[in-house]
Amino acid sequence: MKSDSKAPRRFAPSRNGSSSSSRRAILLLVLATAGCGSGGSAARVAPAPYDLGSAKTVALLDASGSGPVDRFVDALISEAQKRGTTVVDSRRFGLRNGDLVRDRPRAAALLKEVGPDALLEVRLQGCPSLLGNRAVKETATDGTEYVKTLYGYRGECNARLEIVDVEGRELTSFEVKGTHSAVNYEEPRSQEQEPVRDRAVDATAALAAGRLAPRRGAN
Repeated sequence: MKSDSKAPRRFAPSRNGSSSSSRRAILLLVLATAGCGSGGSAARVAPAPYDLGSAKTVALLDASGSGPVDRFVDALISEAQKRGTTVVDSRRFGLRNGDLVRDRPRAAALLKEVGPDALLEVRLQGCPSLLGNRAVKETATDGTEYVKTLYGYRGECNARLEIVDVEGRELTSFEVKGTHSAVNYEEPRSQEQEPVRDRAVDATAALAAGRLAPRRGAN
């Protein structure tokens, strides 16, 4: 429905019943306006804050930091591919974002071979998996209550991504944090620590991929 920015018209009473039609029109307008709030059509969704437009190929120049870097890279490549964006692991070229200007020969070789629309650096800022516990009340078969302690790991991974265009100009930078929690047990299970951390890393990569992928136009 096309909105009208002018002041609303005043409908005069009519002998032929046009006032009743006008009231119906106003009611329909109110109902349509109410439908544009939360839960409205997808056309009302705001643009993604890190939209890379028509970019289809992103070269990953460097990945470093504290955490399982290679796992993050593999998960990022996989998750981005699901969303229609190709992330190419280009670390073998030994370049960083700033080198696109400082080292033009190697930069030219990368751009020719990979053909990226944008270039990316990743830094993991810590991916711990920490043991926690909580007390819960339980009821025994005889009806008595008692307190039981449950243990479980919670993984968290923080990553920062910096993206530039093929001339080395910054397009955007952002941080993402993914988490994952294990099932709680009556005693600590150290074998759960690494898998929980890995799930948190995967969750972080999925969040990052969602920001790299181009925003799809809504109807």
